[in-house]
Amino acid sequence: MRKMILLLALLTPLSLWADLQIYPTRLHLNPRTKNGTLSIKLKSDKPETYRISTMFYEMKPDGSMVQRPDLSRSEESAASFLRYSPKRVTLQPNVEQVIRVSTKKLNKIKRKEVRTHLYFRPEDSDTKNSRSSGTDGKKSAFSLKAKVAVAIPIIVSTEPTDRPHKLKNFRVYSENGTNYFSSELVNSSNKFLYGDFKVTRQDGDGSTVVAAANGVSSYIPQRIVKFPFLKNHQGEMKSGTYILEFLEYSGVSKDKGLVTKVKFKK
Repeated sequence: MRKMILLLALLTPLSLWADLQIYPTRLHLNPRTKNGTLSIKLKSDKPETYRISTMFYEMKPDGSMVQRPDLSRSEESAASFLRYSPKRVTLQPNVEQVIRVSTKKLNKIKRKEVRTHLYFRPEDSDTKNSRSSGTDGKKSAFSLKAKVAVAIPIIVSTEPTDRPHKLKNFRVYSENGTNYFSSELVNSSNKFLYGDFKVTRQDGDGSTVVAAANGVSSYIPQRIVKFPFLKNHQGEMKSGTYILEFLEYSGVSKDKGLVTKVKFKK
């Protein structure tokens, strides 16, 4: 019996899935920066071959992503406006490989921004799984070797524009013994948002960072953002004024940020 498990990893900064490392974990191209590179490295003891293609994903209001190959030619898709090479690569253990990405036909893009993902899929040639039979002779135990498919977001901007967005309904709360913050990230333009969230608490002891979420994306007009507090700020939630800040990236720089506050009392 042969099977392959494909686990999609939509990368965020400083993340690592299985044995495949990719940096940067997002490319933002525009008329000034038409070319970019991705550095990939395999942290394992044997070679692995990957095929590289584009894939369109649709974001749901909770931030989850689903594959939508049918939208690959939509006005939102950047697939028709990108060149990348190679499209197939055999990675040697711990040897860096560079993938080159560039834009084309920018004057044909109908939106201010389009997007796609570069999809790194392991070939099926090495999918054999180890198998062992149960000791009772009635059941068989299978050990499946996981194959990980990784998707890296690529954003193409046709011109620099303002990014009108805001935060709504910020709150902090406990759920099933875990402390969280949540907010609605509202975007009134057709630009794609990407940035860092930070929550600080102000009380009699000063200001303390209690939660952070970096590399958060939104491709839709309204997304619900929900993340847990840092490990050392779990347990009983303290009273105080909680401040949520969102610093949005535009290319490689951050904007001045959005700030909202909420007071919490036990």
